[in-house]
Amino acid sequence: MPIKQNLPQGIRSCHRFYKDCFVAGLLCVFSMLPLHSILAQEGSGPSSQTPLEGTMQPLVELVRPGPWAGVSRLIVYGSKLYLVNSQIFVNHNSADVYSYDLSQAGQDLGNLSFERRLFSQDAGTPMIYQGLLYWPFEDPRFSATFGEYLVTNGKQWQWHVVPEIRGFHVHGLFAHQKTLYALASGWKGRIYRSQDQGKTWEQWYEHPTPDQRVSRITEMTSLEDTVYFALTAWAESGTKLLFGKGDTVRPVPGWPKSGSVGALESFQQHVYAVNRIQNEASLWRTNGEDSAALVTALEGYRVYDMTTTSDTLWAVTSRKANTGRGGLLWKTLDGVQWEIHQQFPELPIALQSVASHIFVGTYQKEKGGALWGPKTPIALPLSQPMPDLPSQPMQRLEAETLQKKLAELDHVLLDVENEGYRFHLKDHLLPLAQTRDPEVGKALSDRLTHKLPQDPVPLFGSIQVDADRMARWYLLYAIAINGHGHIPQQVITQPWKSPPNRAEKYLEPLAAAAWAVTQLGQSDVRTLHALHTASQQPKLPPWAKWDIQAALHVLNGE
Repeated sequence: MPIKQNLPQGIRSCHRFYKDCFVAGLLCVFSMLPLHSILAQEGSGPSSQTPLEGTMQPLVELVRPGPWAGVSRLIVYGSKLYLVNSQIFVNHNSADVYSYDLSQAGQDLGNLSFERRLFSQDAGTPMIYQGLLYWPFEDPRFSATFGEYLVTNGKQWQWHVVPEIRGFHVHGLFAHQKTLYALASGWKGRIYRSQDQGKTWEQWYEHPTPDQRVSRITEMTSLEDTVYFALTAWAESGTKLLFGKGDTVRPVPGWPKSGSVGALESFQQHVYAVNRIQNEASLWRTNGEDSAALVTALEGYRVYDMTTTSDTLWAVTSRKANTGRGGLLWKTLDGVQWEIHQQFPELPIALQSVASHIFVGTYQKEKGGALWGPKTPIALPLSQPMPDLPSQPMQRLEAETLQKKLAELDHVLLDVENEGYRFHLKDHLLPLAQTRDPEVGKALSDRLTHKLPQDPVPLFGSIQVDADRMARWYLLYAIAINGHGHIPQQVITQPWKSPPNRAEKYLEPLAAAAWAVTQLGQSDVRTLHALHTASQQPKLPPWAKWDIQAALHVLNGE
């Protein structure tokens, strides 16, 4: 359904505002300037005397999905273009997935539908595998140090928590041949792989990282039977583009040393990637065998993303330093000679090709990010039959076993003297939750209203949280995984207490309850009323109100 019709009133009013901004913005769009004019403004851009063949209609601003600054993670699934609206580049509890109907493309907000809100600080790079779309949680808000993702067939959505994937982040999921890869990071960057369609996972690579330092593996691409991946490790010198084949991983020969690599893309037997050294970034390419080469045509421009059409490599970049705001869309047929295709009044950060067409996501802090693309509908092949979601079998516990495990849990809930209180909670709750046994869900729900200690317990660093709020937070986490139980009204309406913190990590039962009732499908009148009541709290951050609105959207079946 169109988003104007299928979102609660609070979100609909936001979208009316952004549509008004869009109409006004059309008056100042200068993205249709002739190419020679754009090149002249850039001054040091590539010569216009060797134009690339072929033309494409100029991109126009299509929609601004919501209040957050970035539109990214574009991916085509069925007849729709999926995207994420989030407050990128900073810690922030937003990751809203939308879909845009390509068959009805044009300057009309009604073509946009809100799909789901990830309970995560931003979304990782999604993948399509065996007809299903997977959305990784880039930084899961439950902070359980386990990998999490949502999977959808375009109609139904399913949450997966994978304890074998350890880390604070899952930066992306990638499918190559018959293997799935999860790009994770904590203190050490790791890659996990699954060779049984995601049923089980094993660690494939761990980056050797000095103590008290951090490394991350953020992106992946492939050439034939070899995968290439991007490493971030600012505290060490070395090659940050690596490749793996079978069980062997090694640095790409001749790739320059740096602190970080990103924005990977493969094109015409070469891998392209951005090499970052402190505040400088440059685009390089390699065939994986010979020494790497600098792409000199884009020197001075920061590349944010790349994609390909049948015979063209595309890139979006910032402008050169001190030449104004906004950014540029480039194209090349050979990876060496590049031409500016279009300029944008705001920063383009994401790219996606759809047949021979290009879509761009932008960053705009004041108005919120936008989706740009062709103003005419796009005809795509008929969608394949909707596949089933992965099975999540139930494991019944014997009554005696369940009572023993619950007694152990009750002890942990009260044991606030233990310095590892948070970790003990997770260790005891997750095995219970993953049984998906309705009796477990009921027992965990009952404990939400038990009297719990209020002593302060550590969260991260110097941040402390009252033990009762932490306990209810992780009980809600377990109930949501289990898929059974009931969240009481008084938990949903519990007042917001947390002051702001730099990491933007909050163990507030209200936010976790909004996620849990969504997973349970708890849509009775009292629950809906409690959510509406909770949304009126004066101290509630805007993103927490969005948590509630997203829950209402799902529970109302919109």
